[in-house]
Amino acid sequence: MIQATDRPAATAASTEKVKRRGGRKLGWCGYASILRSIQQRPSTTLEMAESMDTQIVAMLRVFSRLHDLQFTHVQAWVQRSKRGAHVPVWAYGPGEDAARPAGQYSRRPAQLTRAYMLPELVHAVHMLRILADEPIGKSELAERVGSQHGNVTRFINHCHRIGLVRIADWSVRMHGGRRAALYSLGSGPDAPKPRRVPRIEVARRHKRARAERERHLQLLCATAGRRAPDRGVDLREAA
Repeated sequence: MIQATDRPAATAASTEKVKRRGGRKLGWCGYASILRSIQQRPSTTLEMAESMDTQIVAMLRVFSRLHDLQFTHVQAWVQRSKRGAHVPVWAYGPGEDAARPAGQYSRRPAQLTRAYMLPELVHAVHMLRILADEPIGKSELAERVGSQHGNVTRFINHCHRIGLVRIADWSVRMHGGRRAALYSLGSGPDAPKPRRVPRIEVARRHKRARAERERHLQLLCATAGRRAPDRGVDLREAA
């Protein structure tokens, strides 16, 4: 167990300041910042509330919901003062919770009200789980979670900026063009961006693809007993 001397004690003034602070809407980016912060350094509810400039009650709901979703666990318990109650130190990711100190009452199970369920937090965790399963682009992620592309883009850009996700790969396009980044959950260096395909190579690929379509159409026409279209005719109209 972490002793009170191992972490700076929270004063009554700081606790009262956090309690009186107005509620700040965290949103997807705020939840991502919380996860990245405890990934780097486990924190108590009060420390994170001060860092995110929000109410301690709201932060307690966030940590409780993340714990239910198995995205956080209790690493240890610490006393804010010699006679004060022990408070949990939250760490990133699933794991075994530290044993509750003797004489410490467990919190009552929270009712599944809208204030506690935090649907935006559940949505953000759902996107992070998808990113943990496989590298995925922003457009595909937006389609899978049913959210607007702009909102997902802002969320992914913020997660990438703070180091919660990384570019694991780049999409491959047969006919060239701009490659899209594929993101995955985790920190570390990004995959290097491949060099752009030269225009002459793109033209070669287009030519090979058209020749393959013409051969396929000739085979279909021969099978159906029809005359193959002349070269240069739009193959979509001929089909």
